Amino acid sequence: MASEPAPSPLEKVLLAYLDLAREFRVIAEGARMHRDKMLTWAIGLMGGGLFAVVNLAGGRCSAVGARALIWSASPWAAGVLLAVLGRIANAAYSEGAGAFVAAEAYEIRGALAHGLDADSAQQLFTRLSESATRIEYEKKAKVAKRASRFLYYLTLVALILGMISVFWRIVAR
Repeated sequence: MASEPAPSPLEKVLLAYLDLAREFRVIAEGARMHRDKMLTWAIGLMGGGLFAVVNLAGGRCSAVGARALIWSASPWAAGVLLAVLGRIANAAYSEGAGAFVAAEAYEIRGALAHGLDADSAQQLFTRLSESATRIEYEKKAKVAKRASRFLYYLTLVALILGMISVFWRIVAR
């Protein structure tokens, strides 16, 4: 019974690259899931803050007036909207990254199945690094990742501003 030949150094490098890409994807997915959970919590907390501001109108701060309550409620409402937009950007980034990584892994595994020599390996590396798909993906991923992080941090700022505005309204009375 003939045994399978040992993988060439080039095949070992490609297999190691696939393993490394998979590990990075797991790490990136964990970070994305954490950000998504935090944004989900922010939506709930800020929705609760919005209801709390509405309830201030009938309690101790009833003499404050509608304008003051609108100013107190606006960071909470803005935070909910920012968190929802952040979750959308986060999901768009994750979906694009998953599709790209799967396509790249499929192309590498297909090349490995057909056998690689030095010339075909160089063509594969060139195709993978200079493809229009990679360049387009990297541009979109950069924008989506920045937007997701920016919206995440804006949501946290709105949360802090909401807390300050409600505290200020309560203490000012």
